[in-house]
Amino acid sequence: MTGTPALVRLALRRDRVALPVWIVVISGVIVVSAAAIAELYPQAGQRIALGLTIGATPALQALTGPVFDAGCCSGCCPG
Repeated sequence: MTGTPALVRLALRRDRVALPVWIVVISGVIVVSAAAIAELYPQAGQRIALGLTIGATPALQALTGPVFDAGCCSGCCPG
């Protein structure tokens, strides 16, 4: 464990450009995905049906995560 801080500094120095780019890209994909759900399913009934479908399918839950409230704008509001 004595060389860990030096290795962490080296890794951060090597990835000083790639790491922020990946963080921005992944954050952007999350925001765009949430906006797309609200745009693709404009009515509350459609979002509720989507939430029930995602909740009933383990594969979709693994891809999208749990649905907390299917009635809100994108199904991701805790409630």
